[in-house]
Amino acid sequence: MTPEKLIDYLPDGIKAEPKYLCIEQERTNDPEKLAAIIKQFQPKDGWLVLQSDVIYFYDNNLIGLDQNDGIFTCTLDPMPKEELSGYFINAEMVNNDNKSLHIVEDGDGGWIITRYWEETDKTPNTVMDKVSLLGKQKINATSQPRIHYCRYWEHSKNKGYHIKAARFMGYSNGENLS
Repeated sequence: MTPEKLIDYLPDGIKAEPKYLCIEQERTNDPEKLAAIIKQFQPKDGWLVLQSDVIYFYDNNLIGLDQNDGIFTCTLDPMPKEELSGYFINAEMVNNDNKSLHIVEDGDGGWIITRYWEETDKTPNTVMDKVSLLGKQKINATSQPRIHYCRYWEHSKNKGYHIKAARFMGYSNGENLS
């Protein structure tokens, strides 16, 4: 069943759209290359997990990311405390072009970097729905923020429709992703 046909069979109340999802992956063992990839991506919202900190950033306030011998140091504006540094573990972020970047350790001293984006001029290969989760950490709001993801479903003969990917899409001050 094509993504367009599946939409007709969804129960009332489920909002989903056919989309063409692009996924690009690479691997690196080089911390300098990893820092360069993140800087080039120019993240707007996201989070980084370092060995000693979880760093949340929003509204383009990650203004610096450096590494020295595999130890990453982040600069935010404003800075929540004096130093944000440690060994890089993983991250999820989105930029102003609505592209997502996910980074995870590979278990062998390096990282797997995955980029996600949608293309509108291609035949849909997935069905996308949006999920908003209540965050624990206050970001830039007095209320608890919502954390937004898009989930992409694909069809296979053995599994039927299943989640192919989920990508971080940013934060909001309590509103759902529209």
